Amino acid sequence: MKRWLVLVLIPGWLLGGSVGLRTLIEHAQSHHGDIIAKDLSLHARAKSIEAQQSAYWPTLDIGASYSHVTPSTIVSPKETISGFLSASVDLYDGGRKAARLRAKELAWERAGYEKRALQKKCHTADHTPLLHPEKTTGNAA
Repeated sequence: MKRWLVLVLIPGWLLGGSVGLRTLIEHAQSHHGDIIAKDLSLHARAKSIEAQQSAYWPTLDIGASYSHVTPSTIVSPKETISGFLSASVDLYDGGRKAARLRAKELAWERAGYEKRALQKKCHTADHTPLLHPEKTTGNAA
């Protein structure tokens, strides 16, 4: 077991150089799970805004049907083909679409503020005792 450990650590130490504590802390902060989750939430809210903006576009419906009647008579045709196309747009909805869009935009802004607050909290954590133990002010009793 010790042989494998030496075989793994020595080449890593020789090739990788020294990694400082500050580098490790910055790496941990950039790969923080909560920050990644907030970033994904922010992205999802941006897509939700795009989906809500599509409510302003008109809706198009298209359809077709075909029927074939085996015993045809004089009054009923043997084959019938029909199709339709309809377009609709809401002229007035009482401001519901605009209110929903504004609510989604505010939720997106809130998610951005929460992400920045979490980043600030993680980045401004006091790492002075770890990086510079001589600068700590405390009574060691």
